[in-house]
Amino acid sequence: MLVPKAGTEELSDLGEQLRKVVSESPLAIGNDRTLKVTLSAGCSIGPIETLEEAIRVADEALYEAKQMGRNQVQSKNVIR
Repeated sequence: MLVPKAGTEELSDLGEQLRKVVSESPLAIGNDRTLKVTLSAGCSIGPIETLEEAIRVADEALYEAKQMGRNQVQSKNVIR
């Protein structure tokens, strides 16, 4: 998801809202069966020059979210 001109707090809030909706919405997988689903996300923040750079930084943040226990949103600033 691209959110141009979003600040750190806005992006974190949006990611957290999405994470919460996913984790509170079990997935139906059959008759009377559900599967709990969680979401880990990485966000890149800052003056990004290319889509590839945005994806690379967000992927690094996603890896950090998974290392820290999953089911969370991590943000990472683009360093110049």
